[in-house]
Amino acid sequence: AMDGRDGVALVHDDWKLIDPRTGNLGFRPKLFHRPTDPGEKNDLWAERPIVGGFLMTLLRRHEAPSALAVAGEEKEASEELARELEALGYIN
Repeated sequence: AMDGRDGVALVHDDWKLIDPRTGNLGFRPKLFHRPTDPGEKNDLWAERPIVGGFLMTLLRRHEAPSALAVAGEEKEASEELARELEALGYIN
């Protein structure tokens, strides 16, 4: 995750999530599919809510690891979710 003054970005596989922290980047997250939209012109946040939610969860876990339990079961559940999303074609 990259932290800037106006927001935080997370890149995972083919996706980029931008979570704004000031009004300079808008007021809701943005989601881009990097291979098909390298210029980040087509925000897919509304069209791909499962991918957006998954990346937002990864971002929140990265930002506050001490606030979350890092038990083996959670890691396994996260890996299982990633496999399911991959099978549905949401992530590679």
